[in-house]
Amino acid sequence: MRAPASSSAGCTGYSATATTAVTYPLTAAPSPSAPARVGPGSIGIGWNPVAGATRYTLQESANGAGWVTLLSDGRTSVGVSRGNGSYAYRVQACNFVNCGAWSGFATVNVALPPPATSQGSNLQGRLH
Repeated sequence: MRAPASSSAGCTGYSATATTAVTYPLTAAPSPSAPARVGPGSIGIGWNPVAGATRYTLQESANGAGWVTLLSDGRTSVGVSRGNGSYAYRVQACNFVNCGAWSGFATVNVALPPPATSQGSNLQGRLH
């Protein structure tokens, strides 16, 4: 943008060129996918990118506790390992101006198999 200065004596030459970047506030929230189980206790969480977002904040609530931030960067998916319990995840898109609304949340219940025991060999020893 360039503009001349004006007064009753006349106008000056044009000013130097200035550039302005406009960043719009975010109006959309990402949609997290239902966590996918990729192995015992391993959870994959992903969400759709939001136009204009430069980073995403992912939070987790374990067993109904408060929200804890797991990441705040440009990724749109992450994998985590968890023990037995119920986990909820929500995500928020951000840019240089603001952060949009939090998404709805996706939940997953982790129920790991019981550990293997050696009771079978003990029983065999008692039967002889």
